[in-house]
Amino acid sequence: MSTALEGLVRQTFCVISEGELCKKIIAPQQWLHSKIQSLDQLNACVDRAVAQGLRLLLVVGEDELSRSLQLVDLKKQNNPDFAFGVLLVSKEPKEFLRKQGLPLQVVDILSEKEAKSQLDYFLLKNIRPHGMANNAGNKIGAALLGKLNAIFTELSKEKNAEKLFEKIVRKTIEFGECSAVVLQILREQDGENYFTPKVSLELNSELIIDRTTNIVDENSLFGYVVQTGKMHTVFHFDKSRTSNRGDHNPVYDYSNLDSVDSIVTIPLKNSQGEIEGVLQVVFKSHESLSATKRKTHFDFEDETLWSTFANQVGSVLENVKFYADVQGLFEGFVRASVKAIEARDKSTGGHSERVAKMCVGLARAVTECEVGTYRLVKFRDEEIRELEYAAMLHDFGKIGVREEVLKKAKKLHGWQLTGIEERLKICKAAAKIHSLERKIRSGHMNDKIVDEDYEKRIKELENYWEIIRTSNSPTVLKRENLTALDRIRGEQLVLPDGEKIALLSNDEYEALSIMQGTLTEDERLEIESHVKHTFQFLKDIPWTREFKNLTDIAHCHHEKLDGTGYPRRLVSHEIPLQSKIMTIADIYDALTARDRVYKDMVPVEKALDILYEEVKAGKLDEALFELFVAKKIFEHAQLKVIHQVA
Repeated sequence: MSTALEGLVRQTFCVISEGELCKKIIAPQQWLHSKIQSLDQLNACVDRAVAQGLRLLLVVGEDELSRSLQLVDLKKQNNPDFAFGVLLVSKEPKEFLRKQGLPLQVVDILSEKEAKSQLDYFLLKNIRPHGMANNAGNKIGAALLGKLNAIFTELSKEKNAEKLFEKIVRKTIEFGECSAVVLQILREQDGENYFTPKVSLELNSELIIDRTTNIVDENSLFGYVVQTGKMHTVFHFDKSRTSNRGDHNPVYDYSNLDSVDSIVTIPLKNSQGEIEGVLQVVFKSHESLSATKRKTHFDFEDETLWSTFANQVGSVLENVKFYADVQGLFEGFVRASVKAIEARDKSTGGHSERVAKMCVGLARAVTECEVGTYRLVKFRDEEIRELEYAAMLHDFGKIGVREEVLKKAKKLHGWQLTGIEERLKICKAAAKIHSLERKIRSGHMNDKIVDEDYEKRIKELENYWEIIRTSNSPTVLKRENLTALDRIRGEQLVLPDGEKIALLSNDEYEALSIMQGTLTEDERLEIESHVKHTFQFLKDIPWTREFKNLTDIAHCHHEKLDGTGYPRRLVSHEIPLQSKIMTIADIYDALTARDRVYKDMVPVEKALDILYEEVKAGKLDEALFELFVAKKIFEHAQLKVIHQVA
């Protein structure tokens, strides 16, 4: 026994109840101890411990637990510095734990058999966990505190859960100078606890990640720690492996048992005291380890260190879980927002997602590029995710654009075309009336000249309708059609009251005269206003620090390098690089999309040619376009979006 441990034993008073479950327990001789038969005797023992400044360990059966705790807790209230713990003896420890759990004052639970044969072991094991050693803090010196701080500073920076798990096991071996580490993450679903993943690392070996989902088994060291919430130590593994409580289970626990000396299994708790995972540390007594002066066993003095280490790891796991929850919230919000946009305009369904995929692909290509303009640009994972979210939300402002403009597939709105059609019908009716009036005046109802004039007028009006219908298409307006529209615009329709109205209103003429596309100048400005709406919407969201540039990236996705873009007419150096990436992806998808009602799909090669013309005109970034083509980023539209960033 170490000198430090002997000192702890001398400062501890062991009190053993002689109730039904504890009658045959033999008190260890090296301990200051007393056997009691009543609460009065227990009261006297507590008074003695308080008077002499001793720590008290009470060994009591489950049938006496409640009354004994009431008495000792009352003494504790009057003597705050009094330290004590309870070793609970139970007929069926596992059943007791399942039904009742453990009061905080209970440091451990053991069976009658264990109490009779291994009481000394359990007494020694449970001195330090309850802060009963005066020199407990001596183990943690300034150098070790510095090492702990460095480890957790590094762990705290990691936001990716999988990478964090790997770092935890590597840092555990580094910190504990141990031989192997197993980390299992605890999860809960439908009221059932299970472990996944299981991350294992042996000294001088490769990391192993097992993603199998395993129900928590109480017949294992991992399961026992989850049940009790306490650190569990097997000091001399060969001697302890047949223990009835917290049995080693090679299916769940560390399985390579050659030369194992000690196994420490530690709960990793969050700030609420809930277990986030369990860490198992293995010490081996082997010549190769001894030669390097690594630790080969675990001792009582290590428990304070490992408790501190476990508390910090639990906090880091809680933080990364919280971060993942926030990410999930953001992703849910982004997807819901995109769904809201696409619900208004089915023709652009999938556009935002495809643009996001290409943006992620092009940003990665920039990061991996070692030559050229952007060889020094290395986007972090968080920056790529920020770009991805910005791309998903870049068209959200369209929710503020009138639906009749947003979905406008032809130059004329449906009600405008219907109005023109009705006017033409009236013109045809007027032509018929005029023909009949001429026949009546001439007295010849079979006047062929009148009939020919009438037929000519009807054909003219039908030709007008065909020109209007053809011009209404979003294709390029033919010059002869524009001339015909001027002629049609001059047509006057005489109403019964003598008032004259134009066959085409000014608004209708303006719409039909659009050379390409379907939008009038006012409507184009309304569509372009979606960028401002997007900005107004996104700027009011309290984005986390890593997404601080998201709003500006989305706001600039229609800007051009030469200042001809919108809404702010920025020039190259004023436009974020991420926005330049998004501009290329956005234009490419708009050209190649199959589902736009106002235009036909452009083939890939033709779309790339159009983008190249924009590059030559100084509107798009040449280096980004070359990467877009060379790396075939346009094919990334077939990949999954969200969670792509490692």
